[in-house]
Amino acid sequence: MGGRLGGLRDSLTGTSAKPASRVVTVLGMHRSGTSSLVGSLESAGLPLGEVRREGGDSNEKGHREPGEVIRLHDDVLMNSHGAWFLPPPSVEWSAEQQQRRDAFIAAHDGMPLWGWKEPRTLLVVEGWLEALPHLEFVGTFRHPLVVARSLKRRHGNDTPRMWLDVWLAYNQSLLQLVEDRGFPLIDFDLPAEAYAARLRSIIEELRLPGADDFFDASLRTSQKQLPDAELPTDVSRVYARLLEIATAQAAG
Repeated sequence: MGGRLGGLRDSLTGTSAKPASRVVTVLGMHRSGTSSLVGSLESAGLPLGEVRREGGDSNEKGHREPGEVIRLHDDVLMNSHGAWFLPPPSVEWSAEQQQRRDAFIAAHDGMPLWGWKEPRTLLVVEGWLEALPHLEFVGTFRHPLVVARSLKRRHGNDTPRMWLDVWLAYNQSLLQLVEDRGFPLIDFDLPAEAYAARLRSIIEELRLPGADDFFDASLRTSQKQLPDAELPTDVSRVYARLLEIATAQAAG
């Protein structure tokens, strides 16, 4: 029963419809600008709650990730015979992991707006959508070779193709989601002024109440020229499509 009759019913019973929370999560692979993006969104008014804020050599302003979500995602991936660097072909959430997910959501009960960022979300996103079907997304991506070289420096590996395969798994998920659901997407390799302008438009699209004072181009790894080495065909195809979508969105 809706409309006036629904309102009359609520007034008679002393109840009112509880507005649903808006929940926003940043999607993007490791080393692809997720920390910069979520820091800007938090600065503009997206509450993140208890997150890791300590900085480090590879991220001076901190990752801003909830520890319980990192642990949950690692457990889900391990349970699915994978890891963050070894995306499994399929993912299953156990009943215990679903309970932990639901407890994390319940901890934000009553908040009209909240969100989180954790790169592994891209690998386990279906489990979140089961609990939060109206979950809102904003995505970020970066040139595959820039990401692969950054991860190779941090973790070491004799086969660069491994990191390109990891990039592909994450960004195939990102591409499918943005094509299916249509949400804001940003290219982290944009020149500083263009990146800041796109950030402002994303903040408006997400209807956040404030303005960004977080983004600092000096902390971003300098990319005077993107790598021109040939990419594997499957990687190149996904990257080109992400660029196409992000460019069209930025053009408005």
